[in-house]
Parts: sequence; C-alpha cells; structure tokens
Amino acid sequence: TVVGGGAGLSLGVATILVNDIFKRLAPKLSDPDLKLKVTRLTLVGVLLAAALITAVVPGAVINDFGFLSMGLRAAVVFFPMCAALFCPGRIHSRWALASITAGPAAVLVGNLASLPFDPLFAGLLANAVLMGAGLLLSKPRDLQR
Repeated sequence: TVVGGGAGLSLGVATILVNDIFKRLAPKLSDPDLKLKVTRLTLVGVLLAAALITAVVPGAVINDFGFLSMGLRAAVVFFPMCAALFCPGRIHSRWALASITAGPAAVLVGNLASLPFDPLFAGLLANAVLMGAGLLLSKPRDLQR
C-alpha cells in the first residue's frame, strides 16, 4: 500500500512541481527533452524525501497522510462540482470559493480534533452547507456580473 500510494503521489507531486512551478521560473523548460530530465530528477528528489519521511515517521502514518489527502480533495471538489453540473449559473462564484476553502479547513480541523467520525464528513458538510446557501441566496442579477 505504501509503495503504490507513494508512487502515485510522487509522480503527481513531481508533475505539478515541474509543470506549474519550475516551468514558470525557468521558461527553458518548454524544451521537451529538458522537461523530461527535470521531471525525472524531481521525481527522484520527491521519492528520496518520501523515503526519508517514511524512515523517520513511525508506523503507518504515511498511509494516514494518503487518506487525509484524499479527504482534502473530496472536500474541495464534490459539492462545487455537483453544483456546476446540475445547477449551472445558479450559484454565485463567491459561494463556490467559500465552499472550496471551508471544506478542506473542516477536514483539517476535524483531523486535529480527533472527531469520533471521519473528518471527511465534516468537510463535506461544510461544502454542502455553503453550496446550499449559495443556491438559496444567489440572486439572478448577481450572477450576470
């Protein structure tokens, strides 16, 4: 589980670092050969960092981080995406922004507070409440701005 989760997360982190951060800092990365080399080096660096963290952090904490990352992603995306698909143009974007901020915050707070249930549900609840409020309170004239 650790190897599979680590491989997927490492590849994702390396890709994000190269495409979204390094490429902006170094425009030369538009060259495909250089970009491939930098991606490979970044992947090795991320894997070494993950191996160091795994050696230092006891037990299955690395799996807990994997589950936490899935919870954070779900708390960010689920209800705003559903609203975009099923209620297009009916919720002002500020409600979606509030929702994608409050959802992960609720997951993190729930994780730190050691809730008796999965903190993902706290994040989804925060998401649902804000998107529902946005659906009820958004006025048609606000949406046309």
